[in-house]
Amino acid sequence: MMEKRDCDLLVLHPHMIEDEPVRHVYLAALREGMERGRLRPVGRFAHGMGDDLAFEFRRSESAAGAAASPGSPPPPTKEDLEILTEALNPPFGYIDSPIEEEVVSPGSGGYGWALDDSGVERVLVSFDEGPDVPARYGQPHPGPLRVYPNYPDSRKAGFQFAIPRLSPGWHVLAVTIVAKDRGRERLLRRFQTR
Repeated sequence: MMEKRDCDLLVLHPHMIEDEPVRHVYLAALREGMERGRLRPVGRFAHGMGDDLAFEFRRSESAAGAAASPGSPPPPTKEDLEILTEALNPPFGYIDSPIEEEVVSPGSGGYGWALDDSGVERVLVSFDEGPDVPARYGQPHPGPLRVYPNYPDSRKAGFQFAIPRLSPGWHVLAVTIVAKDRGRERLLRRFQTR
């Protein structure tokens, strides 16, 4: 969602926009605002499940026109537009196993799938906020190919990992999908070990 503060700062929380068509509407509006000089990216920072983007917001066309005057900020760069696209098109996926609140044994396998429009660079897993460990990515998985046939890696979007030796009780699994365009998405799952 977007917030305005003092009508001069616009903060975008892309991880809170779950509906893909809505994400594309935001992307188009932000691109247009940047191209017309009404918005200028001023920062990116971690917040919640992803990165937020901050923009300087110029209230009027005349203020936007002032952007071309000497000493004013330059128009958006290709990198600014790529960061915006990346933030609004994060990687996505699903943890098939363990399922939410499932009781599993240490050493049992976990698996799921991950995709991104730029391709997936790697998938990392961690337990109880511990260190990230690479999952085995590039495994066949039937679901993504049927639903997302045009995505890179859709034929081999599966990932696998082993549940490590953990004390009996509740634990949190975090799966981080890292895209080739630097986008990241984190999936969480609560489960128990025997």
